[in-house]
Amino acid sequence: MAKQIVARQQGDDYQARWFWLQACALLDNFSKVERVVHEDGELKSFDDVAVYYRHGHTDEKGIPLDAVFYQVKFHVTSAGALTAESLCDPTFIGATTCSLLQRMKNAHDHCCADRINHRLVLYTPWSIHPDDQLAEIHSLSDGSIRWDTLATGGERSKLGKLRKRWRGHLDLHSDDELRQVLANVRIKRGPTLDDLARTLNCRLEAKGLKPVEENSLVHPYDDLTRKMLGANMNELTAKSLLEICDREGLLARTPTRPENLTSLGIRSFLRWAEDLQNQTQSLICLSHHFSGHEIKNRDDWNTEIPNSLASFVRQHIV
Repeated sequence: MAKQIVARQQGDDYQARWFWLQACALLDNFSKVERVVHEDGELKSFDDVAVYYRHGHTDEKGIPLDAVFYQVKFHVTSAGALTAESLCDPTFIGATTCSLLQRMKNAHDHCCADRINHRLVLYTPWSIHPDDQLAEIHSLSDGSIRWDTLATGGERSKLGKLRKRWRGHLDLHSDDELRQVLANVRIKRGPTLDDLARTLNCRLEAKGLKPVEENSLVHPYDDLTRKMLGANMNELTAKSLLEICDREGLLARTPTRPENLTSLGIRSFLRWAEDLQNQTQSLICLSHHFSGHEIKNRDDWNTEIPNSLASFVRQHIV
């Protein structure tokens, strides 16, 4: 029983720290984040953490994006891995009837009905099993499901059987319906609980909030998250975040925004830089030229990349 309590507590802490890490984006100098919600009642299928953006926000590919919904799944040990079949298994997420894949479809249908341009992100420290089909179709660039790979082969091929399995599990009638659901799904591997705390500390300190002493037995942001949920205060804006942290003694200084300064961002890879557009006034994304840290076409160093950078910089020279 004690081990179960500890496991659940650590899972709650992991989710709380991810919530605060997203909430720090509210204080970024050029943030497009409007509000961050913990246990979002508007989307019960994928509700752990929700990030809502101001009108006009786009993702790294220029596609309109209104919100990102995170399902945060923590595991105490590494004794397991994500597989294509585990996404169909309700017990994999501690449920009895609704699997993770079904939750993705339910959330997708809800967002489409409300005309919300969305992303659904499974965030977990577990990795995808390297020998499983899911590894073959999962992109390490942005965490998406590579439909161009999944769509290859007929019904009797390995990937064709996977498409059929997922279609049947979701009660879909065509590959195109499956493609539409999966297009908004991202699977991202998170750090350990301690590493997440260290990353959060860096963001807290940068935004004028008090970091947590390393090896401290009490994590005030974990505790504050539970108290906020108990008081039905699960939503933060930039204003309410500062007010709550000030009241709880967690405000080290008032964040200031630079004046007469243009902040530009250049992104060549997505991992840990997905939110760079919220930290800069203008951004150019060159990630499509790279596979991980390796450039896809070496000739681009002398043609496409410098030409794109030169054009981007000229646009912002006053």
